[in-house]
Amino acid sequence: MHYETLLNQIYENPCCTIRGLALDDLKHFYKYFKSEYIFELHYKLCDDKCENHELTCIYKYIKREIEKRIDYRINELH
Repeated sequence: MHYETLLNQIYENPCCTIRGLALDDLKHFYKYFKSEYIFELHYKLCDDKCENHELTCIYKYIKREIEKRIDYRINELH
């Protein structure tokens, strides 16, 4: 899952307030991709047998986090 795909999913959300808040959340998680911590996060989430060089498991983790944040923002506004 790529950053742009996550962005598209957020922009498809009908509520612009939720979209804006979720976008801020996404930027927070995206920092992991730009830092050395991504490998540390990878080791925490995956077992020793993981040979995922593209780190798609991290993308899946972040995608789940973003989906949770969107749900949280929806519930927060209702």
